[in-house]
Amino acid sequence: MNYEISGQMTENEYSKASRIILLRPRRLVLMFLGILLGISGVSFLTGLKTSNVMFVLMFTVGLLLFNYLIYIPFKMRKTFRKTKKINGVKRWIITNEKFEIISDDSSIKYQWDEIKNLIKTKDLILFGLKSPKGFYQMLPTRILFEKKEEIIKAIEMRIQENA
Repeated sequence: MNYEISGQMTENEYSKASRIILLRPRRLVLMFLGILLGISGVSFLTGLKTSNVMFVLMFTVGLLLFNYLIYIPFKMRKTFRKTKKINGVKRWIITNEKFEIISDDSSIKYQWDEIKNLIKTKDLILFGLKSPKGFYQMLPTRILFEKKEEIIKAIEMRIQENA
């Protein structure tokens, strides 16, 4: 396996990838349970009435929805537009030994055993890294052209071999 792909990530692809990473089900459930426990603890300690607790709960849920659906996407778009490292032209080199991302000012190499998991969507491939935990690298599938299926299968095979 030896592929070299050049291209540029779009703002839409960056937003989709960020949303996928942020809205992981386990993370949302843990956050919701933490908020629920926190509100329950505060209401128990202060002796709030049920209607007040419901108001606080609804306000908190509304604030979370605003944060995830409006504020964070706005912030991501702003970051994408300002950061040349994110929106610049990149080269992805995929070989049997490594996965490498080269941009104008930097180069990052990952061995296949450093990749924990793979998240595939119609538009993106996200490489979940073992260290730092929760960190992902992105590869837009539109730049793979006619070799898309072949490259994806080769990547999956390498990750399974090193799992």
